[in-house]
Amino acid sequence: MPASLTSTQSRHRLHRVRVREQSAWQAIPSGGRHAAFDISVGNDRCSGSYLVAQMRWALDQFDTFEVSFADTLAVHTYMAVGHPVRGLLGESAAREVALMEGSAWMDRNYGYIRDELPGGTRVTSWDRWMGLQPVQRNLAALRRACDNDVRLRGAIWSWIAIYLDRRKVNRSQLAPSACSHLEQYVLEELAVYQHQVESTNAINVYPGLDLATYDPLLRAPGLPAPLLHRHFVTLRMG
Repeated sequence: MPASLTSTQSRHRLHRVRVREQSAWQAIPSGGRHAAFDISVGNDRCSGSYLVAQMRWALDQFDTFEVSFADTLAVHTYMAVGHPVRGLLGESAAREVALMEGSAWMDRNYGYIRDELPGGTRVTSWDRWMGLQPVQRNLAALRRACDNDVRLRGAIWSWIAIYLDRRKVNRSQLAPSACSHLEQYVLEELAVYQHQVESTNAINVYPGLDLATYDPLLRAPGLPAPLLHRHFVTLRMG
């Protein structure tokens, strides 16, 4: 284990955890607060000492836990706007890279999860989420809603525009297939969030900007009712 993680004191001194945005999750009675750590494999603040600091913080706030790591979700962005090092990738290469990065993340971090969170904490990969029938039903319904409601599609693309701006990508230069991948990225994430709400009333925890905290998307017509009541905490790491 890295030297920076060998004591509780050094962990807290190394990274300060502050709430950036949050829903009214405190209204959930104590004893029923289930936290879902959302892991973006490419986000350094989802790994190592940053992850340990988040888990230590969460142990004082929530009762049960799960970890969701979005490894193969990145296939869509690698095919649409490119990998940060490898550039634009075809489907097979994008999937191979995403799986490799997810495996490397697990190698680096599973021991921390095992040591810090209660035994039996579930760790779910993106392929596992996509293999669940309730998630597939949610995804199909969201796709129909996106195709049939211009207001929902507009809200989704408003979020995608923010995503592209952060990466300095000009939407007008994207191929139609890239646009489809970016829509699919959003819809898959929403389908998983919906399942988490319906199955465990999860409170999603993430160190950074969170897709479903974008207010126009939260209020978009056509969004399934469970997503309107989703709970979240976004964290700022010091």
